[in-house]
Amino acid sequence: MKLSLARLEDEKEQAHRAFLLFAMQAPKKRSQRCVSKAVSVSAPTIGDWKKRFMWEERIKEAGPAHDSIAQKTYNELYFKKMYLYLKTIMHRIYMKDYQIVLMRIIKK
Repeated sequence: MKLSLARLEDEKEQAHRAFLLFAMQAPKKRSQRCVSKAVSVSAPTIGDWKKRFMWEERIKEAGPAHDSIAQKTYNELYFKKMYLYLKTIMHRIYMKDYQIVLMRIIKK
């Protein structure tokens, strides 16, 4: 079976994003904990995905340029979506803070 950095049929988006982030890291310094924080799941979940979706085998098959391929794939598939998601969250936080300040001014 030929493996790749592309999303597998039964791999959910969040798991694929985690895989690409894992593949972008230097091989000797890969951190499941850092990936787990980046995609908001537990480190054991990352470990489960790593086994179930054959991360090491897929990275090995991608060859020595796996990190740059993973980065390119992530940027094409997820970067804009995640940027817009974070921008929306930051806007909501800003608006909530703005409303709190406004309520304090009104109460005075």
